[in-house]
Amino acid sequence: MLIVLGILAVLLGLLYGAFERARKTARYAITYSELKQLQVAFEQYYAYYHVWPTNGVPNLTQSVTGDDWGFVITEEIAYALQGVVRNNNAVFEGINPDGVPFIEFPRFDRDGYPVNPFKTDKPNDESRYFRVLFDTSGNRQISVPAEVLALGSEPTNVVANVVVWTVIPSFRESRGGAGSTPELAQDRRLGSWDTLDLGQK
Repeated sequence: MLIVLGILAVLLGLLYGAFERARKTARYAITYSELKQLQVAFEQYYAYYHVWPTNGVPNLTQSVTGDDWGFVITEEIAYALQGVVRNNNAVFEGINPDGVPFIEFPRFDRDGYPVNPFKTDKPNDESRYFRVLFDTSGNRQISVPAEVLALGSEPTNVVANVVVWTVIPSFRESRGGAGSTPELAQDRRLGSWDTLDLGQK
């Protein structure tokens, strides 16, 4: 009986690991899809208004790299992109005055910021937020510096009009053979310019 229970415990452990990996892979694919949707939403915004949403936007944790400009997508920006015009906030009404719905955000954190589907245990963690940079110089070149990407990343040069990124956890890997302890999953950057590779760690 003990042998059977032991075998069942091992099998359940293997199944749980496979289930967790499948769930993380699904969240990775969802995050990548949402980054692409955000990129398209900002491109549609530009096609409609002929300007990037950069004017009159105060205190949005701005990122300025050379001639390019961007920000963290906050609650107010999310509302504006969804076509919701708040009468009590004249500044943000100016971002999308026609109330055109460019995108629908599926989830928000308790502070109202749109976030990717990965949860975090850290208090006041902003790593799951979405960040955006626009090619405001018009040369179709965006340089995303390492300090903006964080996580020890190298500078990334992208040929695009707009780029969006967020931070997700990597998959855990085992060092060695069966029964070895998995290494801790480190956070990494995922950008709209990356390619979807479900085999990535």
